[in-house]
Amino acid sequence: MNITRLPFQFPSVEATKKSRTNPASQTSSLRTGPQKDIFFKGKTEANSSQSRKPAEENTNSPDLVQQLAVLGAPDATTRNKTAFYVSRYFSPNGKTQEYTYGNLLDDSRRMAAAFQKKGLADKRIAVAETNSLDLLNTYYGALAAGATVVPLNLLALQDEGTKARVLTHMITGPNCNAFVFGKDPLFKDMAGFKALISIKQKPSIARMVQHYADKKEPQNNWEKLLFSLLNLQMKKKLAAAVAKLEEKGITPSETDKKELATKIRSDFKTLFQAMPKDLQLITPKAKTKLMRTTPLAMDELRVKPNPTSLAEIIFTSGTSGLPKGVDKTHANMTFTTQSVSKALDGLIGPKDTILLGLPLFHIFGKATMLTGINRQTPMVLLPSLSAALKDENSLNNVMKTIQEYNVTVLPSVPIFLEKLVAHAQKHPETQEALRNLKVVVSGGSALKKSTYDALKAINPSLQIVEGYGSSEAGVNTINKSGFPGYVGQPLPGVDVKLLDSPENPNVGEMLVQSPGVSPRYTEGTLPADKSPWLADAERYFHTGDKAQLVSLNATTGKPAMMEDQANEILTDQFQILGRESNFIKDAGGERRAPEEFESAVKQADSRIADAMAIAYKPNRETEKSVVVAVTTDSSVTEESLKKQMGLKVAMGQMPGALVPKHIIVLHRDSLPEAFKNEFKREAGYKAAKSFVEKAVAQKLVTLQDKSATAREKTLVADNDNLQQFAENYRYTG
Repeated sequence: MNITRLPFQFPSVEATKKSRTNPASQTSSLRTGPQKDIFFKGKTEANSSQSRKPAEENTNSPDLVQQLAVLGAPDATTRNKTAFYVSRYFSPNGKTQEYTYGNLLDDSRRMAAAFQKKGLADKRIAVAETNSLDLLNTYYGALAAGATVVPLNLLALQDEGTKARVLTHMITGPNCNAFVFGKDPLFKDMAGFKALISIKQKPSIARMVQHYADKKEPQNNWEKLLFSLLNLQMKKKLAAAVAKLEEKGITPSETDKKELATKIRSDFKTLFQAMPKDLQLITPKAKTKLMRTTPLAMDELRVKPNPTSLAEIIFTSGTSGLPKGVDKTHANMTFTTQSVSKALDGLIGPKDTILLGLPLFHIFGKATMLTGINRQTPMVLLPSLSAALKDENSLNNVMKTIQEYNVTVLPSVPIFLEKLVAHAQKHPETQEALRNLKVVVSGGSALKKSTYDALKAINPSLQIVEGYGSSEAGVNTINKSGFPGYVGQPLPGVDVKLLDSPENPNVGEMLVQSPGVSPRYTEGTLPADKSPWLADAERYFHTGDKAQLVSLNATTGKPAMMEDQANEILTDQFQILGRESNFIKDAGGERRAPEEFESAVKQADSRIADAMAIAYKPNRETEKSVVVAVTTDSSVTEESLKKQMGLKVAMGQMPGALVPKHIIVLHRDSLPEAFKNEFKREAGYKAAKSFVEKAVAQKLVTLQDKSATAREKTLVADNDNLQQFAENYRYTG
């Protein structure tokens, strides 16, 4: 048989097939390690099977600030070229905002000079800001001053119940020296920090506020006045919290309101005590003043940074319920920029325009921004995906933005693409915007084939690219084959190793090694018992994701069978099968231990004696969190549990992301005999999980003609089939 495999590089399939004049001369990127694990190496000019220099030794590429300095230099041909737009449909003043490389460089230098004057060179600067021009010059200004940027995970701040605790964790955990926040309504209550910090710097007033926080009686008239003012603020916050609950159909009792009031006061104490008094707070107004009054600094504000020094700390989600920080060095970020840019060569260039709505506090959004600058591709900023998905009018404005600003490249997450497709199908007049696109880059989770097919139906020439990565390791693989359902091949300079399983040598946990892998988690943001080190002794990061290598026919995209391989060209593609662990996606898209979901449901109602959480997958395209709760009280329902969980969330007793998509309530008597006493004992875990999966499959119904939201809410009213299954089930554990 004459079998030819396409090596792991990034020309198009058609171009590769035309250039294959001597297939035998091409080298395969697969090799077998000493333990028979399978290695995959991304193609680079200097790539070999020899061990790579560690990330800190890769010093050839310019760092991020140097790159901007070249593009925005006074004598550069690119100085007056547009780097970013803010769409007039999402701009605060309703007008298009344009930002050239020269504008960005000059503003960044002003910010760098201001940071230096404030003593923040080589310090850590927390930043809370949606996608905006202010965020860009803050980011580059901090880097230019030699500081470390700490962009806060804004998704973790959307839960009002846990906002105070999470915010203080993200600022005090990494020992931030300054806090810059923006004008978005999400940050409206953060201005109160300035007052708290000012108070902490005045011992006599701080002592009175501490008395209030500790619920002591006022000692004098000054304390009485202060207490009354603080009580007024607490009442306003309580009224706002109750109104939000009522909007969700939850009517808190008087007891609930008292608990909410206690929680609000506790949050105040948390913020007051945790915020360091020497934290420099830079409000939007203060930042604007700095930009206006700081003169333009000299060309070079600092020497070239040590590649091992921290550029930023990116927050992801941890299994403790608090975000964990990931240290990203200058070498990490420079490698990610260069590697992604090289992989997307031919797809993204200076004549394209990128729509950037991905959050810049996540690695996908940051890699997109840095790649756009590296490729000199103009970008149109959306403040956030949530703003773009807010309602029909917002989606319509996204479509108008794509068309009016001639957007050709759309990096996105599947849920955003699903919403755009649904909107285009409902409003055919908006489909012209999607026909304007050349490239869609999807990441963060698996893209549904139905979404892929719908996009191609509207725009047959659209190239849809899927990728895989993580905060810890950057972007690792990209699928440019045109075949959906795969995450592709390693980027240039990235090595991937599959720890193969005895059953299938092409299936195993995905391990990643590259200069993009972060050295460690940020101490101060981790549970006490967790090691900060990311990589193993061979410098591989264990992703926890189970993957397989699939050989596809390069023409048809179908998995190649042995009898069909003769005289065929094959392309090897990674496919993510799921987590190696039992982790489950929460409502925010982050992965958590199942015990967290189980504990949250049991905490909501003391009548729940046992629970098991699983990631229910009705097909390979979707994943939903489901908790099966066991009780002996027939009055317990999914609705009552979710209302109780809503109250717990409001009171800060659990993160809102831990409210599962579905809760299935089972009566103890309906369980198989083996599970009646202890549903989830260790010896019977697999059998219990199997029971749960089958119960869920019979309890939930997927209707093709309904929206995703409706499908998720549709339950089988008749429980007879489930009961019958429970009676017939035989425990074999």
